[in-house]
Amino acid sequence: MKSKKIVTVLVVIVVMCCSTLFAAEAKEDAKKQDKAASDQLEFNMSPAIGLSAAVYPEKKINGTLSIAQFDLGLNATMIGIPWPTASGFGVRGKRTTLMLDAEIGMGGKLTLKTEAGSASAKPEKAVSFLINALVGYTFEPFKDGYLVPAIGLGSGVYRIEAGYEGIYEAGISIPLYLSVKYFFTDLVGIEATAINSFLFLTTTRDSNFINTFVLKVGPVFRFNVKM
Repeated sequence: MKSKKIVTVLVVIVVMCCSTLFAAEAKEDAKKQDKAASDQLEFNMSPAIGLSAAVYPEKKINGTLSIAQFDLGLNATMIGIPWPTASGFGVRGKRTTLMLDAEIGMGGKLTLKTEAGSASAKPEKAVSFLINALVGYTFEPFKDGYLVPAIGLGSGVYRIEAGYEGIYEAGISIPLYLSVKYFFTDLVGIEATAINSFLFLTTTRDSNFINTFVLKVGPVFRFNVKM
């Protein structure tokens, strides 16, 4: 009877030791995975389509010109900042997000509004181009879901011709950016983006700025690069 108790105690001790070793190994593996993830930069690439709406206050006629256009956009995003270390490169500011965003607006209908009323015309030519460099922060409110607010600096060009009226402007912009991403797999997801760009004009004195709002949606592709 005594020997059975001894055997039972030994078995319990062995099981406890094995459990402790397995738990320690699992914890070590988790630490390695976390460290490996912290040493990675994440790149996102997102082509998208949508609509843009631009409003151009024109002082000489005391009115506004506005146009809604089809928008074709491309966004390149880096989450994390590469940083030199004693052993090479590491990642600092893992959620800090740097972006380059380009938008091309095409077509649309030009509307002129004054105190006397409003009139619309289809432009003979209507092209706009915005390019922005932005910095923001990536939140992950739920698994595989990203929320990215950002602000930046950019430039823009508008060439819209409709009879005697039109917009021929360029300037420096301050864009406000917000996107929501959801990844179905490790590589592919979907992204919806809203951008409001305040373009301060440097070409004429007919107006001080053009305000452009862009709403677009498209696929997003994710790549991880170990530093």
